[in-house]
Amino acid sequence: MAGVALLQDGMAELLRYIGWIALAISFLFMCVINYFVSYKPARFCFLFAVFLVFVIAVFCLMGGYL
Repeated sequence: MAGVALLQDGMAELLRYIGWIALAISFLFMCVINYFVSYKPARFCFLFAVFLVFVIAVFCLMGGYL
């Protein structure tokens, strides 16, 4: 039983790391895309993709901290 608890704790820690890294990357990409992409439809598509990464990061953080 102790091994299962350690595995669950390790998975929660991994989810937290993935979540924080994905949040940082999505924030960085949002800033870069807003600054460098001037074509509006392309900017929308890129920002939507980065927003999906942001949502996945939030779910990873929720799973890691719950």
